[in-house]
Amino acid sequence: MVKQYDKIIDKYVPELDNWVNIINSYINILFSLEKCSDSDIENKTHDVVVLFSKILTIFSKSSQIKDKWENPTFFLNPFGFQTQIKSCKTGISIEMGIDNKGIYMESFINNAENIKNMSDEFWISFLELSKIGIFEFKENGRFSSQITAKYPHLFKTFKGNIYKIMRNYFLMEYLQREKDDLGWLEMRWDSTYSFEDIFINAFITFKEFYRFNYSLWKINDLKKYKK
Repeated sequence: MVKQYDKIIDKYVPELDNWVNIINSYINILFSLEKCSDSDIENKTHDVVVLFSKILTIFSKSSQIKDKWENPTFFLNPFGFQTQIKSCKTGISIEMGIDNKGIYMESFINNAENIKNMSDEFWISFLELSKIGIFEFKENGRFSSQITAKYPHLFKTFKGNIYKIMRNYFLMEYLQREKDDLGWLEMRWDSTYSFEDIFINAFITFKEFYRFNYSLWKINDLKKYKK
């Protein structure tokens, strides 16, 4: 564990056992083979939504990010729920949720047209994310069968996140498509991770997802002052 994050762990370690119980209760009732009452499901969902909203708020206040944040919101999806917190200045959203694969965090890539302006240091930090969880770039903009048939060598089973981002970026550039639907960043933790590790790695992920999108946003912000 990185020493610089010991402080946040020490502050919240007395609460971790209770947090794990809330999460396990939700998972047990959500994926139970037995029939559960609607009120039980609603109560357990409420408890874990409140918990994840609290965790995102802790991250936003402990991250030392110079931005203000809206109050967390949540929404249901076919596999469970997501809590979301959004920055006021940059509009960056970070989500946290649970599904049948575990706990995850996501952040949609904004201002993707500025990918081409990013430095090597930006991509080095990006690569470091794979060390703290199951990290993946998720594609949003799909290409037609005509394109995949024309360039089949580009769409074979490549696992590299940077490759997939740059491939999609340059194909969108070539096809003159908007980059708004490039995709999103996703970090997952399955049952092989302890909750203490998930908590600290989620905090790091929160900061890195913000940093990633802030770097892209900053390009547009600087352009405003050059006009």
